[in-house]
Amino acid sequence: MTTKKWLGALACCMAAGSALAQQIGWQYKNGNAKDIGAGADGSVWVISSGGVGGGDYKIYRYVNGTWKQAPGGAVRIDVGPDGNAWVINYTHGIYRWNPAINNWTNVPGQGSDIGIGANGTVWLIGTDQSIYRYDTRAGWVKMPGNAVRIDVDPKGNAWVVNGLNDIWRWDGNGWVNVPGKAKDIGIGSEGSVWIVGLDGSVWKYNGYDWSKSDGNLVNITVDNHGNPWGVNSSDQVWGASNGGNFTLPLAPPVDGPAPAAFPPADQEGYVFAYNKSRYAMWVTLYQNITPLTKILDSACVPSNGGKLMHAAGLSNSLSYSLRAELMVDGNCHSPVLCDTQVKVDSFNPILQYRYATLSAPQGCWWDLQTLRR
Repeated sequence: MTTKKWLGALACCMAAGSALAQQIGWQYKNGNAKDIGAGADGSVWVISSGGVGGGDYKIYRYVNGTWKQAPGGAVRIDVGPDGNAWVINYTHGIYRWNPAINNWTNVPGQGSDIGIGANGTVWLIGTDQSIYRYDTRAGWVKMPGNAVRIDVDPKGNAWVVNGLNDIWRWDGNGWVNVPGKAKDIGIGSEGSVWIVGLDGSVWKYNGYDWSKSDGNLVNITVDNHGNPWGVNSSDQVWGASNGGNFTLPLAPPVDGPAPAAFPPADQEGYVFAYNKSRYAMWVTLYQNITPLTKILDSACVPSNGGKLMHAAGLSNSLSYSLRAELMVDGNCHSPVLCDTQVKVDSFNPILQYRYATLSAPQGCWWDLQTLRR
């Protein structure tokens, strides 16, 4: 006889309200700056708040916990995968750090912002908000669109914020709108995307929407571990220590056919999610491989209802993780009230059932139960 795996997720929201910002371990980096950039090798450079004349500010590199000044001055900065910075000065000149001469080498052209991907691709915002991509032979190649802030993902595709604070990403053929509004954007070498909201709040892209963290910034960058660094309104430099573990990717709520009432008698790998809260619950089932990025199934589970979820390839010898988010309305299209996840270990045939209870933000709680039938 085949053993089936069931799970009942019993959720009760005890203190409803808007989702709290997640804590990501901000640390003051003992420096002051106007702009900041991080490279795929872990290097962090800043444009400091100390002027050098002519509208430019001093340039520093973070080395073993200490800020070391580099020659020259600039107003905007980003860092290549080799740890060498590119800067734009007050007169819109473009320069890149040349370690062979321990100084800056001019790059023809003018710009107002610059971004570099983990693969070395460089994009530029021109003085008229035009967008350019750097080609080692042709120089700056004009791309469609306009923007005021830019960064580049590990594949070399730019993400931008335009003059209306809209967010767009290049998909290789054109610009795709990303929901939300921002003042600045930063992308880590491992692919995480972070923004500064219109009110200075800090958000991370979860593949579908933006998840809020604590902190308040003016400019943002992301290091090689997925931790955001930034400059606040007081020109202080801060870096997070837990941004890389901040969130799990969400599957978007998509309407689909109702699942069967019971799993087939000869198959394993089915999970039944039962929601006893007075709110709808968006449940996502992950294969328990670090990082938790492989989504096996997801569903909107109505209040006092259940959904049968299919975990393809899952057997009693494996473990998995579930994430539950309580939603304001019954269609899972509204803001999240509270959010938590828990690992569910592989089924133990000796124990007929087992409970696991996890406290979650804002007083929410839910029980997980695995049953053998």
